[in-house]
Amino acid sequence: SDVNGCTNVASILIEQVLNFFIPTEVCVGETVEVEHSISANYYSWNFCIPDVGNAPTATNIGNPGGLLNVNAFADIVFDSVSGNYFMFATNYFASNIVRLDFGNSPLNTPTATNLGTFGGMLPPQLEGIQVAKDGNNWYGFVVGGQTSATARLVRLDFGSNLTNMPTAVNL
Repeated sequence: SDVNGCTNVASILIEQVLNFFIPTEVCVGETVEVEHSISANYYSWNFCIPDVGNAPTATNIGNPGGLLNVNAFADIVFDSVSGNYFMFATNYFASNIVRLDFGNSPLNTPTATNLGTFGGMLPPQLEGIQVAKDGNNWYGFVVGGQTSATARLVRLDFGSNLTNMPTAVNL
C-alpha cells in the first residue's frame, strides 16, 4: 500500500494460484485426503462455504466503526443464552482484537468495539482467533508472531458473557 509516498513492504502480497485436488465422490464417515499444488513454508486458507459445488452469496458490510485493518482474521459465534451473534476479528499489524455485535441476526449492521491489545500481551503479526464456550464460560484463543521469539498463544477469558471485557493469559 502507498501511504504518503511510502510503501509498506509488509503488506505487499505475492499471489499464487493454489489448486486443490479432492475426490469427486465421498461416502459418509469416509476420510477425505485433500492435496494441493504448491509447496511453501506455511499456508493460510480456510474453507468457509458449506457446499463447494455452489458459489456463496455475500454482502459487503464495510468497515464498521473503522476499526478493522489489514489481514483481519475472524471467528463468528452465536450465544444461545443471549440470542446474539458476535464476530471477533484480529488486526494483523495493530495486534488488537475487534468485537462486532450483530444482535439477534447476522444480517444486522454490527456495532464495533475495540478490545485493545491487552497491554501489549497479544503477539505481533496477530492472526488466528477461535472463540468457544466451555460450561458457562467463553474463551478466545489467539495466535500470532512469525519467529520463535515473538510467536505465542494467548487465551482470552470472557466469563459468562461475550460482552465482558476479557482478561488475557499468555500461554
